[in-house]
Amino acid sequence: MSAFFYPLVTRADMTMVLADPGADPAALPLPGIVQVLAQTIQTELDDLTWVLHVVWDVGLPPPTSPPTQIRVPLGLPNLTVFVHDQLQQFCDNWGIAFDEVLIETSGVNPDGSRDAELWWAMDGLTCTSSVNYLISDPQQWNDLPITLGLLPASVKTQPVALLGPMPEAHLVHNLLIELMQILSSPDPANEAQLWFQSAIATQRFARWWRRWLTVVSQIYSSTRFQPKPWSLNAIRLRFTGDPSVVAPPVQTNIDSFGRWARGITDRRVGVAIGGAGAQSYVGIPFLRQLRDAGVPIDILSGSSTGAFVGAFYAALGDKGLTRMMFNSNTIGWGVFFALVDNIPLTWWLSWATEFVDLSDLAQPTISVSSVAQTGEPFHQTAGLAGKGLMASGSLPPFVATYIGNTRLLDGGPTQDLPTAILNAAGAELVIAAQAVPKVQSFPQVPEQVPVPYFKKWALTLNPLLRGFDAYRSYLMLYRQAAMGEEQYADVFYNATTKFSSAGSWYAGPRIALEAANSQSLQHAIAKAKLEWDALLEDAPGRARINRSTNQVELGPAVRLGFELDPSVVWRLTPHAEALLEDVGRYVANFASSLTVTLVNIPPPNPVEWEPLIEVATGLPGVQITYVPVIIPGAPASFSLEIVP
Repeated sequence: MSAFFYPLVTRADMTMVLADPGADPAALPLPGIVQVLAQTIQTELDDLTWVLHVVWDVGLPPPTSPPTQIRVPLGLPNLTVFVHDQLQQFCDNWGIAFDEVLIETSGVNPDGSRDAELWWAMDGLTCTSSVNYLISDPQQWNDLPITLGLLPASVKTQPVALLGPMPEAHLVHNLLIELMQILSSPDPANEAQLWFQSAIATQRFARWWRRWLTVVSQIYSSTRFQPKPWSLNAIRLRFTGDPSVVAPPVQTNIDSFGRWARGITDRRVGVAIGGAGAQSYVGIPFLRQLRDAGVPIDILSGSSTGAFVGAFYAALGDKGLTRMMFNSNTIGWGVFFALVDNIPLTWWLSWATEFVDLSDLAQPTISVSSVAQTGEPFHQTAGLAGKGLMASGSLPPFVATYIGNTRLLDGGPTQDLPTAILNAAGAELVIAAQAVPKVQSFPQVPEQVPVPYFKKWALTLNPLLRGFDAYRSYLMLYRQAAMGEEQYADVFYNATTKFSSAGSWYAGPRIALEAANSQSLQHAIAKAKLEWDALLEDAPGRARINRSTNQVELGPAVRLGFELDPSVVWRLTPHAEALLEDVGRYVANFASSLTVTLVNIPPPNPVEWEPLIEVATGLPGVQITYVPVIIPGAPASFSLEIVP
């Protein structure tokens, strides 16, 4: 029976935080940042978390228990071996007391020059090990084989992107305000001269020129100034001020630490919104209600208008969704003109998202298009958001969108509901909104009524009916393609509204309102909440010692008890044997005794099972207290408590 249970996990996951030398690790307050990250993991995710600082052993006070430091002797010839052995010792002694252990190394590695040595120290640990590597430029990640050399393949690696400040968006708006202030001043000439000198001294002109050159060149299809994309699975952080200062809290920092905490603990949430023209407005209440239900959104993906919804939300939050709602007619007119030219709609999408680049978004947003030349999906994570969104929505017969020399079409034909890409981007929980409506049913002539063949033939030649059939075939094919993505989603919202229309853009707000009050959306949100709550819980096979209560806490798939072997002899269940070994080691080193509460254990002969517990723990009988308890209806088992 125990074969159906999850493997028992009794040791913490260990994550080392390193910073690339190009990211200026000396300027990053890494000890404080990692401490805030640990607090975030503990408070938001309820994981027992500990921080180990790797430092030089120079005049330090006596170590604490558990230790907060790995103390490296000065002049040590092999940093890798020493740190590895210390981590393994901590894992053996204290692994069962924590879920996550964060390792911070700036004490011996302030400039990042010893990243490779410390990275190799994570290799071969008996607990799950990983490295989070901070980078401020995508090229730093790509250059790792050159800068650090060979790295252990057994250690999971995760890039952590340090985003700079958001580029100034309201350039023209700000210039107009400042111009009006100059003109309304008592001495406009002098004010203009002072303004001009200030703009040069502060390099505002240079910044504006670079930004507008980047924006305009991309709108007109050049890739010369398009930034390089971050790694698809990178966690993106944007810090304001000193992120190690937790009070007063800065929302930007709170959001960044939350995303980082979920990334380290494998709890990232991805949301995909399918493309369906105006019908994709169902994604607006979907995102809002997910947020209101407390389900975080770490990664977004979308095709066509679904990409619009995701990018507007990632760029501007709820303000972006409201902007889409109030501008449904504007988008509709842009789509109309896109029959001959989509540059007007590209400009509007860029302006509406405040000329943001996809690589600047703290919530990674994947805009999906189709490459006309090859028929393959194109996943865009960098470049001007407005241009990427236009490419994702270029559904024939509307004109295609060029990015460089690549001709891009709507993402619907290749990946209308991009869920699988969210798994590749690191999402553990994938939530999808399928927006393509069912085609409307029309009554047909009863079979009992004879209709001559020539009338049926004449009807099939009707050009209006044939065009209508082509449009309905579009919907049917897209819907089937989107439904095929359900297999990659944990929660699948199959959107239905009373008034369904892909082409009636004026109806976008009405579609969103109907979706917000639909039963199918309520069911999807409730299921997403259940899935998120389940993800928050410990792994089903997790066991740990809670040092604040001294209880040995068990995940739902851990079974402690006894069973009969084929020769009808009592033995411990495999979970019990493995857990007692680790608990016994902990008690022998850091506690006085162990209390075993026996629940409905058959009374025949304690001599049969007491020695099993003593052998498994390695503790003498005097260090173990047995407390029998009868709970009617409960299965036979036992629980453990540490006596300090």
